Amino acid sequence: MHVAHGGAAGEFKHRFRHAKIFATECETVLDGLREGVVWISLKRSETIHL
Repeated sequence: MHVAHGGAAGEFKHRFRHAKIFATECETVLDGLREGVVWISLKRSETIHL
């Protein structure tokens, strides 16, 4: 899974590597979405810098 987000400083991307096996495809997607939302929130609040 990966996310990309554009901003004033340009576009940034992040690829997630899951370290666990999920029972269903839906659980996999939901976990990726949760992680993506957290990552974008941290990036937008300038908590992390890439």
